[in-house]
Amino acid sequence: ANATEVTIKFHNAGIASSDNGISISDNGHGMSFEDVRDKWMVIGTSNKRRNPVSEAPFNRRCVGEKGIGRFAVDKLGDYLEITTKQLTDTKWLSVKINWNEYQKKSEQEDEKRLFTEIENSYAITIIERSCIYAVAAVSMNLMIGFTGQFSLGTAGFMCLGAYITGIFTMPIEIRDQVYYLYGMASFIHNIQVPLVVALLISGVIGAIIAFLIGWPVLRLKSDYLAIATLGFSEIVRAVLGWDGLGKITNASYGLSNIPAFSSIFQAVIICGVCIALMLLMINSSYGRAFKAVRDDDIAAEAMGINLFKIKQLAFVVSSFFATVAGGLMAVFLRSAATSTFTVALTYNILLMVVIGGIGSVSGSVLGAFLITAGQEWLRFLDKEYYIGSFKVPFTRTGFRMVIFSVLLMLFVLFWNKGIMGSKEFSFDWFKNIYISIKRRIRRKKNA
Repeated sequence: ANATEVTIKFHNAGIASSDNGISISDNGHGMSFEDVRDKWMVIGTSNKRRNPVSEAPFNRRCVGEKGIGRFAVDKLGDYLEITTKQLTDTKWLSVKINWNEYQKKSEQEDEKRLFTEIENSYAITIIERSCIYAVAAVSMNLMIGFTGQFSLGTAGFMCLGAYITGIFTMPIEIRDQVYYLYGMASFIHNIQVPLVVALLISGVIGAIIAFLIGWPVLRLKSDYLAIATLGFSEIVRAVLGWDGLGKITNASYGLSNIPAFSSIFQAVIICGVCIALMLLMINSSYGRAFKAVRDDDIAAEAMGINLFKIKQLAFVVSSFFATVAGGLMAVFLRSAATSTFTVALTYNILLMVVIGGIGSVSGSVLGAFLITAGQEWLRFLDKEYYIGSFKVPFTRTGFRMVIFSVLLMLFVLFWNKGIMGSKEFSFDWFKNIYISIKRRIRRKKNA
């Protein structure tokens, strides 16, 4: 998914030389995970061969069941070679498949040989994405669950963080290729900083903007605050995609070729530090003030708490980490585009907070992992199944999201406080569970 060029070559195919192979490149704009995620590259003997990129798979034979970046490939020629390249034309992944050897070996052994590396990469992708969503979910929970303020501006701050991080981490030598239409502004063209510094810069800028818009917005309550922050999120997307800022943001073309994480440990450690800092603040005197405002703002004000300052502090801190989460998302996707950070993203993060438990940091982290992984676990429902000649009804592309939505509805109906409620993971929590199970076993024995 991070490749800039994908080449598929059929060797000794016995057909016209023009059909022996095909190469698809990104023309310098990047091939992000979001761009490739729901598309299939299908090369084969069908009539659609001339149009290799298709919205829905029409051929999934041979290696297409597991897919290399969701590729479905026909058996054609003596052997097949698939190579993906980075911008520097160095090989990133090369797979050669000899069909005769493939048929001789058992399917289980061959799949293990071909796809172990790819499946491991897929698992790492899910973990990194879940960690980033966990940071965003905890930052939203800081406002909704711990301060009692219904803010829906998370996607806007994430979009801002994605662009700022992308601008400051993009390699200088390829900036002219990315900004080929507008040209990059001279005052930022030669500025490149490490990832952590770029994340801090984006977080500070996000916090400053949150401080400025907090003066009018935080005087609103309940639904009005949600509508105002949601409107701000859309304004941010519109401004970043504006042609007038093309020399800075590349307008609607977005950013590409953003350096990826050096390893999964870098992503996990950065996300872990962000969550730990928010947890420390929640457990401090400021966190107790947040909870006091949430539980009863009138009583909190009577006790000497400045309601507006506490709300603004929570909003600024929440926005800081939401902006950092957006920067991490840009590094994960290796691209930044306004179309990625829509209102749907805000609702998805809110869903993680609700499923995990409003007012629980552990619940937000758990909800982020469950929602992200759950959408992938159900991907098998997007395939068509046959029992003999009978086609199993409903199984088709998109059906997994229907089942996923039904499961979420049932979960909310019968477990409306979320997985953790307002509790947190702790040694005492595990100890109480152990004692509770032990008591139940004793009662059954006595009965």
